[in-house]
Amino acid sequence: MKETEPSTNEREFVLAALKDGARIDGRKFYDFRTLRLSFGADYGAVEVQLGNTRVLAKVSCEVIRPYADKPTEGFLVFNTELSPMASASFEVGRQTDEEVLVSRLIEKAMRRSRALDTEGLCIVAGEKVWSVRVDIHFLDHDGNLVDAACIAAITALLHFRRPDVTVVGEEVTIHTLEQRNPVPLSIHHIPICTTFAFFDNGERMIVDPTYLEEQIKEGDMTLTLNVHKEVCAMSKAGGIPMDITQILQCSKIAVIKVAEITAQIQAALEADAKKSHPSIMPEYWFVSAPGEGNRTVTFQNFKAKIASSQNDFSEVAPLPIPEFKIGTLDTLVLLSEDLAKQDTAFESSANKLVDIIRSLLGAETATKLVGSLSVNEKTIDNYLKTFQWNTMKYRTDKSLVELAEILNNEVASIDTLMKNKMANYSVVKGNLQGIQRREVGNLASRNIVPFIKKEHVVLDSEYLETLVVAVPKTLYKEWTNKYETLTHMVVPRSSTKIAEDEEYGLYTVTLFKRIVEDFTNKCREERFIVRDFKYSEDAIEEQKRELQEMDASEKELW
Repeated sequence: MKETEPSTNEREFVLAALKDGARIDGRKFYDFRTLRLSFGADYGAVEVQLGNTRVLAKVSCEVIRPYADKPTEGFLVFNTELSPMASASFEVGRQTDEEVLVSRLIEKAMRRSRALDTEGLCIVAGEKVWSVRVDIHFLDHDGNLVDAACIAAITALLHFRRPDVTVVGEEVTIHTLEQRNPVPLSIHHIPICTTFAFFDNGERMIVDPTYLEEQIKEGDMTLTLNVHKEVCAMSKAGGIPMDITQILQCSKIAVIKVAEITAQIQAALEADAKKSHPSIMPEYWFVSAPGEGNRTVTFQNFKAKIASSQNDFSEVAPLPIPEFKIGTLDTLVLLSEDLAKQDTAFESSANKLVDIIRSLLGAETATKLVGSLSVNEKTIDNYLKTFQWNTMKYRTDKSLVELAEILNNEVASIDTLMKNKMANYSVVKGNLQGIQRREVGNLASRNIVPFIKKEHVVLDSEYLETLVVAVPKTLYKEWTNKYETLTHMVVPRSSTKIAEDEEYGLYTVTLFKRIVEDFTNKCREERFIVRDFKYSEDAIEEQKRELQEMDASEKELW
């Protein structure tokens, strides 16, 4: 659909307002419209509203093979979509000049300025890298799509978190959000686009033009800068010529606007980070700080340095490590090689233990899991903050080699113990579930012992036997009319309904023992189900005792 041209009255009104130093929406020449940032439930989903212009950016990632000539570089891909949702002048499946321009400007602003560290996206050189994709959807078009799209893209990249990855040899493990906290992208700087529109042969210029102002403008220019006053890109697609003085003036204005927008983006990200997130658990970093002989002074200096950070949301606690017997240089070199292997083995054992606890608890989120974990009857957080070296168990008069061997044996012992306990628990749990399954379902399949009392059956008879039959509700009438005539030697009026559920009724019937098999076959033909049941008070008590013992065993193993 062809773009609607502004009327003569609209054109003259806008130009007249500009001559009087005003704009039709009440802004000053160098003012941006109100900027609003909204974050979605997922990482990397951001909606930007600049006045009445709305843009949605969504970041995703996948693992792919890198280019042969750039084996350690990942990918950053942008996809823009201008649909009739944003403006009636856009058509589905048809790329307009404006869409090409917007896409090219975003590419220049983000990728060519090296805002994202693409080498930080490498997993295994030449084999696996992350490909980060930014999808930009334009929801409402009221001018200045470039600036809104740029803000949406960089904010989404800052908000996005990719899955954590572990590489051991040639094995690559991508961890879920429940296993490990996701990792933010490495962003070098925050490029922000500032678009200027020019009128009256360049005598008047404005910032952040609306859709109507864009239709009337005589030229435009987009400058991309960061807070360090670095020019990342400059674009001027036609229009009136400009001299160096105007360009410098625009750059000075852009520096101010970029600082304001960057501050607003960072404030919005910090506000969102403070909100509780169901898939995030605390992170603990162990920092080795160079000291000057006095540990207390080193710790206080480090704590003060962290506290002075503008983005500090952390707590700092000392982790006192005693003085060890160091030994010879050769011993330390050999030990360093062994410790790397032991560290991998210890981490594997810890992950297995956490996975076992997760499966037992049915913990769907990391926060639920971490709330259930404890160390020496302390929460993980409390244990780490109050950590003290166990000098009785790990004596400091022993060499580092001996201490490493003690730790290695203990972890191996814990690993074996947990495997045995889990195997025993699985057996008991399986048996218990088998018994419990017999307690659910309809009367045609479930355990019927709880429904049958002593007075319901004939006991200690040489000739008679009581059968228990599950009859579908739809066949109650047929059962009542037919059960006495299914075979001979059925005791008249011996059938009694003793239980009922949504599908079946449970009936007893008394007959002579020698025709039980024949009666059972006849019942099967009529869709009556004879349950395999022999009344025995000892068997009933044994079944109850078995269930209680299984339940107690599961709780004990738990």
